[in-house]
Amino acid sequence: MSGETTSTPANQGNSVEIKYSGSRYKVIDRIGSGGQACVDLAIDTTNGVRVALKLPHDNQNYLSGGYFDREHAILRTLSQHTKQVPQLYDFQRSPPYLAMHFIPGKTIYAKIEDKTIYEQYSLDERVAMIAAVCAPLTAAHMMGIIHRDIKPDNILLSDDKELYLIDWALAKKTLETIYAPNETPFSGQSDGTQVVGTLRYCPPEQLDGSCTLSSDVYSLGAVLYELAAKRPFRNFNSTLNPAQRIRMIKAANGFITYVKPAVPAGLLSILEKAYSPKQRTRFANAYEFGFALNEYLNSTSPHPPSGKNSQSHTNCTPEQEPCTLLAREPSTATESVSTSPLE
Repeated sequence: MSGETTSTPANQGNSVEIKYSGSRYKVIDRIGSGGQACVDLAIDTTNGVRVALKLPHDNQNYLSGGYFDREHAILRTLSQHTKQVPQLYDFQRSPPYLAMHFIPGKTIYAKIEDKTIYEQYSLDERVAMIAAVCAPLTAAHMMGIIHRDIKPDNILLSDDKELYLIDWALAKKTLETIYAPNETPFSGQSDGTQVVGTLRYCPPEQLDGSCTLSSDVYSLGAVLYELAAKRPFRNFNSTLNPAQRIRMIKAANGFITYVKPAVPAGLLSILEKAYSPKQRTRFANAYEFGFALNEYLNSTSPHPPSGKNSQSHTNCTPEQEPCTLLAREPSTATESVSTSPLE
């Protein structure tokens, strides 16, 4: 397919056609948008399949910087090892789009925003969500891939209670330097501040352009903190610009407005190890973090329910089915303060 891309959000479900030659995709609704790309719910008119269609804005940094091609390559590889990442459906460079199988559900951010994550799920169930997310992240880490933008917006709880780690636009291999030769960090700030990731969840080393597998553990630990403590991991004054926020994070060794969560001692020790500001004292990777969480969950539930669809405390490995939660119906929304492509 070739031709000009003209994706327009379809409000109130009115169908709008995307102008590709052949008019293959028809947009149903906009389900996500940010500084670098938008994501639309669309239908493949050749077979009726619903897809999530990621369309970069007219942004040469995102395209020429290699983020778009790398997200495609990483998803193509990862989807062979785990079902807990978006499954590729179609890809095109000109005009650029990335089509993925649509997953009905809500982000963890949405459920934090409307508080249903706290009202409908026990602490152990919330911990089990993060343990489940460790499975696709372990698959990535086994291949030397760092996500670099783990946050509640990028964790999806599907309508059938499965957890997915989404938006791999900033992901890259650990064998690459953090800013690869053809990679320009996202800036978009008037003062030229350059950070790859989301300031609220970045570990201190990521602010200096250095990432390891344990950097993802820090960010995922920060998400678990919000699920356990019921408050933001970092809460910035809205008047501060990104450069000031970065200086605050570094001066505080990562901890801004931190309050120790009132959780069982066993869980607290896991949390504090996950988001330790010193990399050498953190869990080294997602497998270690997930193992510790599952050990904790097993200790709090000596007789967990049996059966595939009720394994809240499952030890998921990359090639298994998506981890399934025993829980009530989910709920809605999307997040802020970031320099990631979909922020």
